Amino acid sequence: MTGFGNDATASDTTPAGIAGAGGDASTAIADTIARAVTAAATPLRVRLLQGLLAPIGPLAMAVLAHGAFAKYVASARRWPLPISADDAERVTSVQLCDLVGYVEQADPGALVQVVGLLAQDPAAAAAAGASLAALAVALATRPRDRQATGPAKGP
Repeated sequence: MTGFGNDATASDTTPAGIAGAGGDASTAIADTIARAVTAAATPLRVRLLQGLLAPIGPLAMAVLAHGAFAKYVASARRWPLPISADDAERVTSVQLCDLVGYVEQADPGALVQVVGLLAQDPAAAAAAGASLAALAVALATRPRDRQATGPAKGP
């Protein structure tokens, strides 16, 4: 399995390179959050990764971003996850986009919290630009198809 920084070349690690010409709304969300997280100071990056990984189960941790987060499988149900500053620095935009895309589907509320943290950091907010504010509004007002707490229960 690959770890942080080992699964992408320099040319495909920028969020703009990920989105491509035909990016959709989910890609734009992942792009914006990845850009802001990579610009954040290391202590905040650690907190942001902890927030993004919190709703992820062990199996998803093992396979997301080509196994980049597999080292946290044993700690998947503990809080806070033991993410080192070095690990937070090595995570790539590609890996962040994979993670954000999954969290967007699994627990949109977690993204609202992450965007709130990003908005409080000047460097991260500047990196994302006005799109961070628009993203916060869009995520907060988006109708939810299902509860973020789990799958729908039967009658």
